[in-house]
Formats: sequence, C-alpha cells, structure tokens
Amino acid sequence: EVTIESSSNTSYGPNISPLIVDVSMETNQRLHVKIYDPNNKRWEIPSDVSPIPNPPSSKPKDPIYKFATAGVGSDFWLKVIRSSTGEAIFDTTATSEYPGLSFADQYLEISTQLPLKYNLYGLGEHWKPLRLTRNQTITLWNADYSGFIKNMNDTNLYGSHPIYYEMRSPGLMHGVFLRNSNGMDVVLSESSLTYKVIGGVLDFYFFLGPDPESVVQQYQEVIGRPHMPPYWSLGFHNCRWGYPNLDTLEQVVANYSKAKIPLDTVWSDDDYMDKKQDFTVDPVNYPVDRMKIFISHLHANGQHYVVMTDPGIHNASGYEPWEEGLKEDIFVKDKNGKIFIGKLWPGFTAYPDFLNPKTFEYW
Repeated sequence: EVTIESSSNTSYGPNISPLIVDVSMETNQRLHVKIYDPNNKRWEIPSDVSPIPNPPSSKPKDPIYKFATAGVGSDFWLKVIRSSTGEAIFDTTATSEYPGLSFADQYLEISTQLPLKYNLYGLGEHWKPLRLTRNQTITLWNADYSGFIKNMNDTNLYGSHPIYYEMRSPGLMHGVFLRNSNGMDVVLSESSLTYKVIGGVLDFYFFLGPDPESVVQQYQEVIGRPHMPPYWSLGFHNCRWGYPNLDTLEQVVANYSKAKIPLDTVWSDDDYMDKKQDFTVDPVNYPVDRMKIFISHLHANGQHYVVMTDPGIHNASGYEPWEEGLKEDIFVKDKNGKIFIGKLWPGFTAYPDFLNPKTFEYW
C-alpha cells in the first residue's frame, strides 16, 4: 500500500491515496506490476476484449529478474532488475526531472530512469525514425490524417501501442508494456522516460527477453498472437485513394501486366462508393454490371479485390445502414445517452459500437 501526501497534488486535481501496488512474478521472463485505487473502480481494458494470461498458480522457479521497492516510511520507488547484470531496467526513483508518482482522477504520471545513451524503439504508431531520439514527446492518441502534413515526424497515427523495447549492453533487450488505452504522452528526455496518462491505472508488464525475438514472443503471450493471414495477402498489392472511375482502375491493372509486375491484390478506397457512403456503389463511375466483369477477370487471373469500408455511417434519412442502425440501437452514444455524431467522408456520421454483440450481426 502506498500513501501519497496531499502536498504533492497535481495541477489536474488531488492525488488519490492510498494506492495498491500488486506485484506478480508470472514467468521466468515476465513480471507484472499494477498500481491502482483499491476504493474506486477505474477504466481498464476489458479482458473479454483483450484477454490477459491467468495469474500463475505458483512462483516461477528461475526468474531472470528481481523486484525491489522502497521500505515502509520512505519515498515510494520501484525497480525491476536484470539478475545477470544487476542493472535496473525500470527505476522510478525520484530525480530533479521527476518529483515522484502522481495518480489523480484524470492524470497519472510515472517516470523511469534511462542510460545516457539509450537505444529505444516502439511506442507506435507515429512518423518517426525506428530508433527513438531524445528530447521529444510521443503522443498515443489514435488519429487519421489525410494528405500531406507539415512536420509529419510529430504526428500520431491510426493505432496506439504503449510498449517500448530497449537494447542494453551487452546485447540484452527488454520490453515494457503499459496496458492502458487512455490517451497519453510519453516524454523522452536525456536520461528518463515519463508517462503522462489521462486516466485508468498503471498496469505494467515487463518482458526480460533477453533477445529481441524473445521479447516480442513474451509480449504476444500477453496481448494474443497475431492473426494468421491468408497466403495471397502476402503478395504485391495496389492500394490508394484517387481513382475517379472504373476506367482508371482497369488501366492501372493493365499497366501492371504491361510492365510485367506481379499483382496479387487490388484495393479500392471510397472512390467506388456512392456519395462516400458505406455499402453502396457509385452507379455512374463504378457501375455494378461492369464491376462484376472487372472482378471476374481478376479472379480468373488468380487475383483478389478488396474494398475499404469506413466505420462511420452517414446519418442521412432513408439511407438503409443508418435506418437499420437506429432500429438495432448499435451506435456509440455520448454521456447523455444520445447518439454521438462525428464527421467522416460522407459528412455527419454515427459510429457502430463494436463492443455491442448486435453490431457484428448488423455489420
């Protein structure tokens, strides 16, 4: 149990106290540390959405790590130590840069010290070099940006993956995964990494590897293995927005043959839709009768065709997917119980709630 002094309240509200720190040595290579409020339920990723391993029935026999924390009455800190080197791979000891743990209702902050010349990777998705540089902030907040944006290196993208991989001498890698789906900034300074999170709990998994392949495998043991893709999907694909009509798309496919470039799969963005609405086909530029012939030719050549479908339904009266969604009550709602309306390519849109089992039948 950790008590946070009220004098250390954040700018975003009072710290919650006491907190519980649960430490579970789950396997020889995996340590689980969870910091949470024992008196109030807070948002956590549901296990039925993202399953997690069951707690071990017994402690691992030969863990390659050690866990240490502050004694009773001392300022709180925790360390995860690699046994073979004695080096702390995660160390939350307070420094001049980092005053200590913060845990308010809508603001959580915790830091770990890093070597001066660290080799850090991950924390996607973003437009940044593979090896992450010092003195920058990485934002994990899903976003879709169309067209070219200035300073794309500072842009967060479609997905959020709050795991980083760090390589240390002599060629030992570990991974740190924060199981938290709230928006967050991860601040990299000269010698530290700081999480600044707007909710949830601090639910950490530490993967001790010791090599990169092992770290990835240990990570997937927690989040689940990737889907096995169909063989044809591993081939060469043509996918882009901006083909105004079927004539253009047919010419693109023909040019591949002319240039003797193998083409396994053709994709269409929302160009094929009628008014950019899901589950429609533009009757003028992509007429259904010609589309059938085009796709039959692809199949005859052993090729595949994929159409994109955006998870935003145009809230237009008479548009069947909108009317059906209203009837089945499957759209995401705001805190007042009203359908949340955003804006996507067709205009104002509602978003199917894929945590609702009825949505899968609807879709």
